[in-house]
Amino acid sequence: MSYDFFMGRRRWFWSLLAPLCLLPLPLRAELPAFSRPTDLPQELVCNAYQGLGNNGASWIDQLTELDEPAVCRGLVWGDWSTLQPTDAPIDWNAQWGRYLTRALNVARAKNKHVWIYFYTDGRVPQWAVDRGVEVVCGLPAPWDTTYHTLLQSALGQLAAQYESDPVLDGVLMMSGGYYGEMFLAHSCDENTNGTNDWLEHGYTEQRFADGCKALVDVYLNAFERVPVSLQIGSGLTWVDWVASDVADYAVNTYGLRIYLTYNGWGGNTTQDQWHTSCLNGGTTGDYWRGILSGHAELSRTGYQPSIQVCFAAQADYQRHMDHVLNEHGAFGLLPKLGSWTANASWETEVRADFARHVGGQPVLVTASAPPTATAGSALSVDLTWSNRGTLPVYCARRDGVKSVPDSCRVVVDVVAGDGQTVARSLVRPSVGTHQWTTGIRFQHAVAVPLSAAVPAGTYALRVGLCDPHDGGRAWRFVPASAAAEDELGRREIGQLDVSNPAPSGALPEIPPCTGPVAPADAGMASDGGQAQPDRPPAADGATGSDGGAARDALSGCDGGEAGDAEAGAGDGSGGGAVGDGCGCAAGWRTSDPGPGWLLAAIFLARRRRRGRCQKLSSESDGR
Repeated sequence: MSYDFFMGRRRWFWSLLAPLCLLPLPLRAELPAFSRPTDLPQELVCNAYQGLGNNGASWIDQLTELDEPAVCRGLVWGDWSTLQPTDAPIDWNAQWGRYLTRALNVARAKNKHVWIYFYTDGRVPQWAVDRGVEVVCGLPAPWDTTYHTLLQSALGQLAAQYESDPVLDGVLMMSGGYYGEMFLAHSCDENTNGTNDWLEHGYTEQRFADGCKALVDVYLNAFERVPVSLQIGSGLTWVDWVASDVADYAVNTYGLRIYLTYNGWGGNTTQDQWHTSCLNGGTTGDYWRGILSGHAELSRTGYQPSIQVCFAAQADYQRHMDHVLNEHGAFGLLPKLGSWTANASWETEVRADFARHVGGQPVLVTASAPPTATAGSALSVDLTWSNRGTLPVYCARRDGVKSVPDSCRVVVDVVAGDGQTVARSLVRPSVGTHQWTTGIRFQHAVAVPLSAAVPAGTYALRVGLCDPHDGGRAWRFVPASAAAEDELGRREIGQLDVSNPAPSGALPEIPPCTGPVAPADAGMASDGGQAQPDRPPAADGATGSDGGAARDALSGCDGGEAGDAEAGAGDGSGGGAVGDGCGCAAGWRTSDPGPGWLLAAIFLARRRRRGRCQKLSSESDGR
């Protein structure tokens, strides 16, 4: 058959494949490379679920470390045998319960957060052993179902007692191995006959991995709101796939409800050697880096340094901190200030630099509004946002048992002198906060309706970011000035004089952050931060950091052009695909592969080779 035969049917063939571009693709590009913005405010903020923590803050008197501005959380722990010494419900008035309550109160007074570490390594109560919990080398076997049942009961009581407290920021889980990590080889002794105890108890890599997955389920069945952090590792025989297998299961099943922590940052993590001091700037090896950075778009990842890492010199300390930032870390767990660098004047500075950029760091760059308005009209407030952090500003939306990245809401309030909110606009930005990557600035206008019932007077204008899926939890953000936030996390951006010669009717009910939102406002994002003209709301997309205006689902094109998930054929998880609905742009997706991905990939490769992605209906032969 001739060349012309194939060319004449080309349009028919690709038209058949067109619907496949709406299927989710199997490949995800990584988040854009992190770089420090140099033109944004430098104030420190402590947001929930991210930042710098002290793993040395294990006792209530050490929580004075939360006085350090760069420290956002303290890690407090207690053990199972102390918390539940008998086979009876936990007594929260006993020693450990009183201690944990005090720890939460200390953190609350300092406007900081607490992680809980419920320790079982070497602390399985005797009554649990009598009930049949299998203990190997002092550690409950991760695959033991009796252990799962009793542990979930204890964790359920812990969650019922404390999970509703917003000061509780997360739980560091016992992940199947020693010290709560997924490692066994460096601590388990051998018998005199030279046989490892774990092998005698039926250890295999698959059994260990399955047990660790079951422990993930145990923790996530107990805690509904508070995220749980899995401490990844490779089991007894240092087979790398164990870590990725468990991490993939945890993140793909639970999304933002599960975090990944790597303990050993700065040390060597090959099968041949565990710790090496000052390892070339603190790399963790390509395999381990791939596990954490590969999940940064669907979860949050963090690092705890190797106990033997060398932080004695400022250059080494900064290099290790930079490593976490470059890997899109959301948190770091360090020993208390001065424990490795006694009397070093630069340590505070380095830690502050780290805390300033780790995780999502929203910045309100500019805010402006008319100084006067008339009741019964709409007030237009212009806002410009940026992000100086390693991650977009994720809010977690539940989808079954999984939490997926979603956008926070922008709240603009008109507040009377007595604190009463008389008008509110609550919007989801057209470029959702879960797409605010480092260096992109987003400008938009928010219309605030002023009821005819608003009395004449002077009011404060306040702006906030809230999580609509977590009881309205406010995100703290960096303002253009040092103005303090109020109790609801709002920042005052100016005063408004309202005129109303004849007030009528009653003030409207102010919608909560968890209520319905206004249609997505129009906006533009750019590298340089210059104001851009608003786009029609239907476009609902933004120019990415590599350039390219937002398009609809089928007419986007290469080079970073995107149609928002709500306007086009975005991913199915609520994450908001960066990339047009056809997947033309090299963006990052949050969905799983569909059955037609291979043909779709062929189709997209052809379209990218042509350098543009036109609507299929406009193609003509011979082009």
